[in-house]
Amino acid sequence: MRRIPFVIALALGAICAAPAAAQPVAEGSSSDVVAGYDGYDEEDYGDEEFCGGEESSYDDANFAFQEGDYEDARDILVTALRDEDLYGGRAYYLVLLGQAQLRLNETRHATVNFRRAIAADTEGTYSMGARVGLAVAHLRNGQRRRAQDEATTYSDEHCAPGERATLSCYVSFVVAATTAREDEARAKSQEGARRIRSEMDQYQLPALAYYDATFDVSAWLETPAEG
Repeated sequence: MRRIPFVIALALGAICAAPAAAQPVAEGSSSDVVAGYDGYDEEDYGDEEFCGGEESSYDDANFAFQEGDYEDARDILVTALRDEDLYGGRAYYLVLLGQAQLRLNETRHATVNFRRAIAADTEGTYSMGARVGLAVAHLRNGQRRRAQDEATTYSDEHCAPGERATLSCYVSFVVAATTAREDEARAKSQEGARRIRSEMDQYQLPALAYYDATFDVSAWLETPAEG
């Protein structure tokens, strides 16, 4: 991925943060071999079982997301931001916080934090995910025109056929289809969502089901769009 979108970043983080015992082990290899080092012993490293380092606030928030405990994730992220205990930068934590707040229906707070993430992301690493989150927050706040503009701009710039399929593109197409004012624009966004979804089904990300349920898109993903 050119830049890791917000929920895929969570999925990748979940893989990275899983305890060593949960990691897949190649056939014929020893579970004691970690990153090419023979003779690894967990007892020698104490808590250092998360990708070679101590458990971070990111790990804690990520596990809370996996468990569906979005209040806990929100509280962990707020504390980390206040204490500047940031693994990956302030913008990244703001994006994750906005995601937790969306799931808790704290959409106005999510809007503020997505905007803060965009402002804090001077290198443009996480602003793509923040912009899609902002589109969702606008829609939840009843600001359909803003949601449409944000989602359409994102999908036009980053989600053309041939580009790598990302959850951010899927969500931007769904929001654009949901808020489209013309049949042609709606059909175009529906087709984009179908294309991305067909490429992403292999990932089986829980977030796919979350957004499908949120926007009730299953019917038009399976039925050819009209218009």
